[in-house]
Amino acid sequence: MRLSQVAGMLYRTCSRWPPPPSLTDTHPPRPKPLDALPAGSKMTAEKFLSRLPKYVIRQGEVIDIRGPIRDTLKSCCPWPVPVQEIVVETPALTAERKRIQESPESPAPRLSMLRVKSEDGEQAFLLLMRSEDTVGDVRDLLAQARAVDANTFEIFRPFPPTVYEDDALTLQAAGLVPNAVLLLRARRGALPPAP
Repeated sequence: MRLSQVAGMLYRTCSRWPPPPSLTDTHPPRPKPLDALPAGSKMTAEKFLSRLPKYVIRQGEVIDIRGPIRDTLKSCCPWPVPVQEIVVETPALTAERKRIQESPESPAPRLSMLRVKSEDGEQAFLLLMRSEDTVGDVRDLLAQARAVDANTFEIFRPFPPTVYEDDALTLQAAGLVPNAVLLLRARRGALPPAP
């Protein structure tokens, strides 16, 4: 069966509303017709597929609707790749775990949570750091977690455009406390250095 035939059946199925009374007792409720969406609305592929009936019965044959349409959407439109989150073991994280186990009532030190996305955007590294830790500490921990040389990548913030090149700069002085989202890229010199 061709996709155009499936689309035609889908249109005819969704345009008949309400269903005949004989079908309401044995079938789940039909999804909203697709033309009921407001013009210009953004919809994910999964949400679109969830609005379609799973199966249609035609001439005594059960026809899968979502499967072929999902395959077509995947072949023509890239779906977002899920981001793999990796918690990097840092001295601050180790100390915080120990503090919580030994004396949970004691006040927590001022910490910074950094979320650093890899060059391809498929990984996000989560680092719990102290405010007095440096950009160099972050760079070394990321290099160790990624098993690469620390000199092969740059840490930067897209807005305001800032490249963190000074490894002695503290996270507090860099404005990365209490939290920040940073990006990695192959080493180059296009953005202005950090203040």
